[in-house]
This record gives sequence, C-alpha cells and structure tokens, in this order.
Amino acid sequence: MKFLDRFLSMLTSAYVRTDIGQVPQTNIGKLFSYQMALYDYIDDQMDMIVAWEDLDLAVGATLDLFGQNVGVERGGMDDAAYRIAITLYF
Repeated sequence: MKFLDRFLSMLTSAYVRTDIGQVPQTNIGKLFSYQMALYDYIDDQMDMIVAWEDLDLAVGATLDLFGQNVGVERGGMDDAAYRIAITLYF
C-alpha cells in the first residue's frame, strides 16, 4: 500500500475518503498526494539500498566493493564466479 493510501485511510469520518486507490479529487487527497509522493520516492530508494547490500543481488562495481572488503581480487572473473569466490572466502 502506498503512503498516500495509508494516510487517506487513517482520516477520520469527517473527511471524504473516496480517493483511496485512485487519482485524488478531493482537496485533502490532493494535499496529501504532494507530500506522500516524496515519501514513496524515499521508500523506493531505501528498498534499492537494501537490495545493494545483499551479496546475492550485487553486480558490477557494487560486487567489486564486496570483494575489496574481504580482500578477494576479481582477476577477470564474471559476476557469478566472483560472487562464489567471495562466498568461499568466508
């Protein structure tokens, strides 16, 4: 559930909550949509950072950083072989 839908669902019954799951038409829905778009972007970026910290998902330069941290040289290996070499080091 996106942040906008979460915030709109938490409104009291004094506000119309017909905007949940669609393009906001009410004033409160429009107001929340501007701020919540930023929160959705930040949430997506945080998910990407978490994915980069996973050795099984790392590729290219990020995988090189993993190898440097544990002292394993790439030596012309492709990502899959380099990932195995890093794993065997542990």
